[in-house]
Amino acid sequence: MKGILKGLRVVEGSAFVAMPLGGMTLAQLGATGIRIVDSLVEGIPLGVVVGGVADGTPVFTKAGGFGAEDALVLCVERMRL
Repeated sequence: MKGILKGLRVVEGSAFVAMPLGGMTLAQLGATGIRIVDSLVEGIPLGVVVGGVADGTPVFTKAGGFGAEDALVLCVERMRL
């Protein structure tokens, strides 16, 4: 899967819905969690999926209520480095 999937967006954090995989939850992908490995910008952690078919795939989450207007752009740019 690593060749197809370069990273995940997590929307609706309470359910950890992974896109672009058709809205599957991380549990449905067989994941056991997310291991935090870094911080992309203040308050936005970078992690990797642990377990399942997406094991090792980079993922970041961001709460909607805080951060600069360009926070998501900065995160995507940092992940491309």
